[in-house]
Amino acid sequence: MRTRTRTVVHISHPGYVTSTLKYNHYKCNGTPTLNVTAGSYPAKSPFALDQTTERMDDIDGTPIKPLVTNPVYHRAITERIYLIPSMVVQNAADSSSAYGVGRYDFWSTPNPDAHRVSYGLGAITTLNQWPLDPKDPNYWLAPPRLEHATPLKSVNILVEDAAQRAEQLQSDVLLNIVESSDLPNAVRAFMKVVPEFRKHILTREAVKATLKSSPSLFLAWTFGLKPFVSDMEKLYNSLPKLEQLLREFKQGKTLRYSSHSDGSFVFGFGKDTYTQSGQGVSWPVRYDKWFLTQSRKPSLRVTLRVKPTQAFLDSFLGNLVAFTRKYATSPAKLAWELVPYSFLVDWVIDIRSILRGVDRICGTNPYEITGASWSYTYRCLVSMTSTWQNACANTVLTGPHTLAECEYRHYERHPLDPNRFTIGVKDQRLGKSQLAILAALALQKLHVH
Repeated sequence: MRTRTRTVVHISHPGYVTSTLKYNHYKCNGTPTLNVTAGSYPAKSPFALDQTTERMDDIDGTPIKPLVTNPVYHRAITERIYLIPSMVVQNAADSSSAYGVGRYDFWSTPNPDAHRVSYGLGAITTLNQWPLDPKDPNYWLAPPRLEHATPLKSVNILVEDAAQRAEQLQSDVLLNIVESSDLPNAVRAFMKVVPEFRKHILTREAVKATLKSSPSLFLAWTFGLKPFVSDMEKLYNSLPKLEQLLREFKQGKTLRYSSHSDGSFVFGFGKDTYTQSGQGVSWPVRYDKWFLTQSRKPSLRVTLRVKPTQAFLDSFLGNLVAFTRKYATSPAKLAWELVPYSFLVDWVIDIRSILRGVDRICGTNPYEITGASWSYTYRCLVSMTSTWQNACANTVLTGPHTLAECEYRHYERHPLDPNRFTIGVKDQRLGKSQLAILAALALQKLHVH
């Protein structure tokens, strides 16, 4: 494993000498107590206000064969600390006095930066606890205060999505031919209900006839006419590029196909409220709020390298089969499509890996996968601001001021074996079209019985 690290300081601070913390105290009626000593800040040597630290880990040497790629981990964190104006703090209003406790204006001397940077230095420690070393057990956790809002697809499902694209199926004419016996029934169902509806329009008989025939009509459209019309359109649109596809196949070009799943981050905590109490009154004195700006969403991607199978390149029959496969699904998938209600299984689990493996064993796939990898990446910016409230008038005293920012960049890539037999579990939530199909099937069964 080869490791490379670097730290780049974009903006630096010269540091400061020991400084005294001072404040002016103002009651709610404006009566001041000025130039009070409250404490001190120790001297601080030069430090970074804006810096990037990054680390890359990968395997040095020849890529792992036959998977073509090597594992890579790359992380970078950019930390930014901002100088805020003179800090203003307020206490709770004194309920026993018309004057109230009021507010405090703080500053530091002789170096005002000792005070102005102190809140930013404290804020950055809540944002930058993000390990760069892949061996750290916390490396796989999301950045501080962030969590995934939407689940990503599994790698197994993304592999099959990319493999399906690699098949270059332009239109499933073969499946349409096999299922063509159902088309006349679908057309007759449509033609039968239209005259009946026109004859009894807006009558009880029309409503009953529509309710009775609508499930069959919906299913006939969904699984009969709609796929047929869609495939005919795809067939027509694919003809101009057919010559290019066949030429690339004969040349034995290695092609790259990918599929991805995007997610999003949200904050586990959005705002912290700090309160102060006095004279029996509790008052919110400061609001620290975190903002999230996603410059690149969390994304999981699978990439496949695919080339024509040599046996299909060496013979005229192989070229012919490769041509027909542009318009015909594989034998294993065709057999699965003809199993009654197989689409219900497809909604829950993904068995395309098994079907693809059967085709590979039988030698019916004109393409072979020569390399595969999966990668995961994201980039997001988190900023922290503070707003001070006026305890006397219930208004904003000062702010919001940006205290600190952290920008997180993450990328990792790993080889995988695309020819293993896997079963992917899909998202269990059904879409509107799936629920409509289930309802139509249920109504159809009720009318039959």
